[in-house]
Amino acid sequence: MSREELVTEIAKLTLQERAALAKWLVESLDALSESEIEALWVDAAERRLDELEQDLATEIPSDEVLRVSAESAGGQRLRACGVSVEHGVHGERHGAARRSGL
Repeated sequence: MSREELVTEIAKLTLQERAALAKWLVESLDALSESEIEALWVDAAERRLDELEQDLATEIPSDEVLRVSAESAGGQRLRACGVSVEHGVHGERHGAARRSGL
């Protein structure tokens, strides 16, 4: 069965049936092996790199993402997890987030 045929068949399901299918699909992801999960991450990273190289996506510095995220959440969730939004992993302003005490 092709993807299109599968989508067509799924669209015929009731809301409850689609919800049950979605639940099963999400739960089935937990059954992936470490190597399958790693392969999915590699595929995603390669796809994102291709998008950047083709100018289909824009880079956003991690400190900007964290700042906006902190502002939209009132900063409470990030601070509650001990994440510093001011500095990166090595204390740089342009680095990724770090947890306090690490």
